[in-house]
Amino acid sequence: AVAREILSTEITYNRSLTSLHELYHIPLKNAVAAGRSIVRSSSLTLIFTDTDILLSVARLFLDDLRARVDSWSAYQCLGDVFLGFTTQLQAYINFTNNYATTIATIERCQEESPAFRAFLKQLCGQPETQMLDLFGLLLLPGQRIQNYIHLLNSLKVHTPADHPDHPNLDASLERIQQVDNLMAEVRTRSQRERRLEKLQQTIVGVPILQEGNRHLIMEETFAHLKHAHYGFGPKDDAGPIYQHVHDIGMFLFTDSLIITAINNRHFPFERATTSTHHYLAAIALDSIAILDMPNSKFLRHCFALVAGGERWVCRAPSAQVKFAFMSALQKALQAAPVLQS
Repeated sequence: AVAREILSTEITYNRSLTSLHELYHIPLKNAVAAGRSIVRSSSLTLIFTDTDILLSVARLFLDDLRARVDSWSAYQCLGDVFLGFTTQLQAYINFTNNYATTIATIERCQEESPAFRAFLKQLCGQPETQMLDLFGLLLLPGQRIQNYIHLLNSLKVHTPADHPDHPNLDASLERIQQVDNLMAEVRTRSQRERRLEKLQQTIVGVPILQEGNRHLIMEETFAHLKHAHYGFGPKDDAGPIYQHVHDIGMFLFTDSLIITAINNRHFPFERATTSTHHYLAAIALDSIAILDMPNSKFLRHCFALVAGGERWVCRAPSAQVKFAFMSALQKALQAAPVLQS
């Protein structure tokens, strides 16, 4: 049953890649050849070269799978077929490495060519593409690698322990898992870069964020407190009194902590508000000391950051938020490289 599922899902995957080639690439390529180009030939190369290679790899793999499954028996093997397929996995790595360029090229072509926008809209939701648009189709190769892992694990479970297919199944699974890990790293790096780009636009006056291998660990909003100097009345035995100055945002990165002032704007007749972050400070992690402040009559869920002679007293919205941020900051402090003087 698992072998049949592997074959049937591979047929579906091949149909999708074939649709990508025949419904998108070929018509656009023919338009260029006829002198009625919708998209430049160079752009087509950037968009479709990797998927055309994947289609060739998938077709060969499907032929091998079909030959085995059609003559299936209790002693039949698929591990060697998968092992042969793993020698072509570099095509998936290349596709993933070029994925951001592919998406950027499609978006640029959409901006430049109304004819291309109309072409994509016409093909959107076709039965041949499983109702997916071009961007949806381009997600399938990465998803298929993950499917191979699930299917191989299922095949192993349903294969007797003494079956000769196990060594090849194990070797295939290991290689495909390695590729999936590499693809996950590329996806994570891309997500981090997009997050930094968004923060660069969100925080007013912030210095350039995309430097080195920096990435965001977490962000949180706290109340910034300062010591209240009222100058009258007896001193309270419960400790010093602090007052709320304003809300601040703390953005914890792998090498620094950025602090922002948050301005909230309210609109007439609406409950909704908009928040604007204004850059206040960037503190290198190796110069930060974090101090816990026990709960008292006037303080709850508070901690202090000391850096460069300045002390930031912060109140978290809850104990959970406080300890989550303090723990993340402490781990970042331990992991951050110490700057050489």
